[in-house]
Parts: sequence; C-alpha cells; structure tokens
Amino acid sequence: MEINETFVRTSKNYSVNSFSVPDKTFDVEHKTFSGFTTNYNGVLRTNKKLPLSPLCEKAKKEIENANISVKINIDKNYQAPVILNFDFANDDYLVDSIKIHLEEGIKANLILNYKSNKKIYHNGFISIECEKDSAISCVMIFDLSKDSDNFISLENAVKENANLNFTMIDFSGNYSVSRYITDLIGDNATSDLKTMYISDKDSKIDLNYAQNIFGKNSNATIKTVGALQGNSTKNFKGIIDFKRGSTKSIGNEEELCLLLSKIAKSKALPLLCCSEEDVSGSHSSATGKIGEKELFYIMSRGLNKTEGLKLLLKAKFSKILDDLFDSELIKEINKRIDEKIIDEKSK
Repeated sequence: MEINETFVRTSKNYSVNSFSVPDKTFDVEHKTFSGFTTNYNGVLRTNKKLPLSPLCEKAKKEIENANISVKINIDKNYQAPVILNFDFANDDYLVDSIKIHLEEGIKANLILNYKSNKKIYHNGFISIECEKDSAISCVMIFDLSKDSDNFISLENAVKENANLNFTMIDFSGNYSVSRYITDLIGDNATSDLKTMYISDKDSKIDLNYAQNIFGKNSNATIKTVGALQGNSTKNFKGIIDFKRGSTKSIGNEEELCLLLSKIAKSKALPLLCCSEEDVSGSHSSATGKIGEKELFYIMSRGLNKTEGLKLLLKAKFSKILDDLFDSELIKEINKRIDEKIIDEKSK
C-alpha cells in the first residue's frame, strides 16, 4: 500500500514520493480504548465524527470509526500544561481523533503521551486551530515498542498574530509514519515544527511535512534531528510554500540525520515553493556519522564508546529539546535516549 505522498510531485529518481506499508498494518477490530487519561476537565470525549484528512483512504475509514475522539477547548484561566496520556497496558491498538481549539488570546501548553512496551498499532489524526493572538506549545511523545506500527496525521490552522510551537519526539519501533500540515492563514502568524527521532534496528520512518504561508510577515520553520541504528531507513519530505499574499514572510527548514550503522539508509527532500515576491526562505539537509575525533576526545575523558555516543547525541538533540517548557519532561526524554541507544556489542 502506498501512503503519505509528497505534497508536491517530484522526480521518481528521489524515490520518496510515497511510502509503502503492507496492508496487514491496518487490520484491526473495533473496540473502545481503555488507557486514556487526562488532567484537564475541559477534555470532551465524544463519538462524533470529525473532519479528517488522514494518510490514506483505508486509514480514513478507520479514523471515522475512531475508538476515541476528543475535543479540547482550553480555558483562559487554566495555567498548568494540559496532559493527555494514551497507555497501551490493556490495549493492542488505538485509532484516535483529537481536535484542539484555542480561542482568541488563549495561551496554553499541551503534552500528548503515547506509551507501550508491547506490540501495538496506532493510527491517529490531530487538528489544532489557533485563533487571533493565541499561542500553544505542544509536545507529542511516542514511546512505543520496537515492533509497533505508528501512523499520525496532523492538520493545523494559525490565524493573525497566533503562534503554534509543535515538538514531536519519536521513539516508535517498526513503522513510524507522520504527516504534518500547517496553514499560516493570518498576518504575523508563527509556526515552529521540531522533530526528534531515534530508530530501532529495523525501523522504517517516513516524515512528510508542509508549512503553507498565506499571510504577511509570517514565520514558519521545520527542524528535524534524528539517529538511525541497525538496518533502519528514513525518508524526510519537507516543504515550505510561500503562497500569494505572503510578502515579507520567512521560512526555514533544517534536517540532520545521524547514521549510527553502516547499513542504515536516509533520504531527504527539503523543498521551497514560492508564488510571492519579497520573501526569505532557506533549507538545508545533512546526513552523516558522529565525528570520530569528537568521539575519541570524549572517550579520552573516561567514557566508553557507547557512553560517548549517547553524550554526543544528546548534544545534537538539544537543538530540539532545549526549548521545551517542562524541565522534568526534558530529563525524562534524555533518560529515554540513553535507554534507546543500542550497545555497540549488540549491533
């Protein structure tokens, strides 16, 4: 099955236009998901179908019959981060639909936790709508087992003077496929997307991102830092599109993939599209190994090779993690990075 097609048709020579998954990936039965908890009373759990644009038609049928659908309207007087936990301790799969609406002037922080230590299947859709002068920082963490399949699609709208700061932390296992679209539809809008990932030995990762700028004086960024182990593969497809009317706007995308194995493979296709004058756009993509000189220097200070590798990786990942709003969350993610890196002897 071909899914997650590039938003702009590109040459087949790049081999990243779409991503292939076996049909069996989507074979699930329908039952209620029991492992959902939240700290916020304003989360409304509903069976109502929400407007969706998921990864593929077969996935769409599943999400329209989601075993959990929630709507979130964040109160202006609520100061703590809104936390949504999805724990697969008693569940094998989750098909979720989440709609988040920020009214004018609302400021909020949101954490979405997906956690499993067994084989699971996840297919989800998230929509965030930021009204005028609102702002949200959202952290989504996938901490799933090495044989899990994870598919997530996001569609967001950012209006005048609004700010969407979205960070995706991905420790998914077998298949990890993400689709992210944000429309900056108001003037002076800001959208910042950051992704950090670490693969397992045989992971297949596909990242398909688009920031569409419609308003004036707006700013969109895409920043991705990841590490591939074993026989894992990754496709990155990032697009910043300056639409008509986006004069004086800025777009920037950066992609860095670190190969921790001789047989890991990375493909990247950063694109800039422009239909307007007087805009500023830049993109970069880099794939490589941890520097041997850097690693040797760290080891000369008493660390073994795996410990040195973990330290250097966390330094690279700090570009993504340092801006998170929760210091305890940063500590937990760094702890998970240590656990995720495979010892050299086991490769």
